[in-house]
Amino acid sequence: LKDVYGNAFFRMKYLDKNPENFTSILKKDIYNKKALLPQMAWIDSIPPISPAKLVPKGFFCIKKLVVKYDKKQQPSDDIFGYVIYKSDKKNLVNIENPENIVRFTDSNEIKIEDLNIPTKKRLYIWVTAIDKHQNESSPVGNIKIKKRK
Repeated sequence: LKDVYGNAFFRMKYLDKNPENFTSILKKDIYNKKALLPQMAWIDSIPPISPAKLVPKGFFCIKKLVVKYDKKQQPSDDIFGYVIYKSDKKNLVNIENPENIVRFTDSNEIKIEDLNIPTKKRLYIWVTAIDKHQNESSPVGNIKIKKRK
């Protein structure tokens, strides 16, 4: 696919059959990073309210993280889900870099086992809320996660 610039769209019916390994090549080489959809600023450009905090849950080790809002500050009605980011640095995450996206979820509970954290790697987890128009809140979190085995 060299010398091809931009995007082409196909009916999924044809890509499901993976003709000439084309779908695998798209997933492996071209679209191998997670990314947000473009923001629809012409419809709405107001980001949802940021969660107040990310609360770790677990007895001896963190099993899940729960997105919490203050009692006075309820989440927006149009929250579509949450974007989970990772960072190697304690107080810094770059939400502009799609390589930092771990996953998307529509649940306010995030299971650590679903995050695919490398063994013996220390990461800091951050979360943003997104609405149906892909407006993104400020990140909250800074929760240290280290997978032991």
